[in-house]
Amino acid sequence: MRGARSPRPVASPGTSAWVSARTGRGLSWRVDQGTIPSSWTSSEPVRKVRIVSEEISQIVTRVWTEHIGIPEEWSPEQTATFLRGEAERMTNEITVMSAEAQEVAIADWRARHDGQVPDAMTHIGLIQAARAQCQEIVLSQELYEMVPVAEEDRELTPLEQQAANERFEEAEEREWAAAQSDPNRWRTVYAPEPSEQTDEAVAMIWPERSIMFRVVAAKLWEVRVIDKLPLPQIMTAQTARLKDRLANHRLRQDLTVMVEDDLRASQLLQ
Repeated sequence: MRGARSPRPVASPGTSAWVSARTGRGLSWRVDQGTIPSSWTSSEPVRKVRIVSEEISQIVTRVWTEHIGIPEEWSPEQTATFLRGEAERMTNEITVMSAEAQEVAIADWRARHDGQVPDAMTHIGLIQAARAQCQEIVLSQELYEMVPVAEEDRELTPLEQQAANERFEEAEEREWAAAQSDPNRWRTVYAPEPSEQTDEAVAMIWPERSIMFRVVAAKLWEVRVIDKLPLPQIMTAQTARLKDRLANHRLRQDLTVMVEDDLRASQLLQ
């Protein structure tokens, strides 16, 4: 947990000076001169990773463009570079924090269960819960706190609080509705719960893969069922033509790569 933030220069939200003041934590770039290099370096001793979480990238882009404000004088290239840099930095911080949090979560679980080793499903659940918690911490400290708030010290009246809650719920509903058309929602918190039929199908298509792999594959499978997208089948020379078997094999390989990429991004596959 970080200590109190140092006082920063006062500037108008949505300007280059304000962005520089709000994000200038040892990063080696100068927004006020309109230059943002492609490599981001930090004075903090954090191990750098080059993977950028797609979910984090979407959140960073949405919050900056809709709530914080991108300086009007920035070009599209500057904006894209800045947003990718912020997403990369936060992905890195989440990954580093998660590594320790996952070890603590597993150790705590074992302490509560007389030293037993958690089974595969429990292990996955502990890892995912720890990463979700770290993601919330990093996003709250590094992103949500930067949203300008008018009259920050004034407490809301009950009616104002109710109206704010309603706006928040409406925004969540809009996000959920928008996510339903996203074919990559299986990678996010909006992934639907896999059905029993999906779990059985995934076990038949990937019988040799780990439980961790099949848990993620089931989310992908369920989304493709809902979206009516092609799915690999069990085919033999007696039941299908060679052309169909080859196409089915390529589809299985494509989905395998997608699942493995997601596991790597979550640091669940080396």
